[in-house]
Amino acid sequence: MTKRMKKNLFTIILLSSVSLTFAQTHLDTSNINSTNVTLSWNDGVGSNECTNANYLLRYKEASTPLWSAAPPTITIPNTLGPQLYTLNGLNTSTTYEWKIKCGNSGSWVNGPDFTTASCNITSSISTTN
Repeated sequence: MTKRMKKNLFTIILLSSVSLTFAQTHLDTSNINSTNVTLSWNDGVGSNECTNANYLLRYKEASTPLWSAAPPTITIPNTLGPQLYTLNGLNTSTTYEWKIKCGNSGSWVNGPDFTTASCNITSSISTTN
């Protein structure tokens, strides 16, 4: 075997052993109040599904320059379909960034930034006769 053939064979073997994990889609935020937000995303479709791993989530205040200064990574069990996760205990009137990936070898995908409210507003209406 020539040196070039050995290199090509090694490349083929290496590529065949790589496990690919794909990006999540339709990342969104909802139910934003002064201290909580619901994050949502869809699993991929077909060969793009995240079926062999849990999700990893990172979030930080947008004013924090480095992800290394952010809270620790959160592991979220994979329910194989549309995913929801609620972040609690956030600071009021603060803009946050977040990102998610499938397993340890997936690629990070950024979700849309969100800003918590300055206060929670609740209302109740009661009628009296």
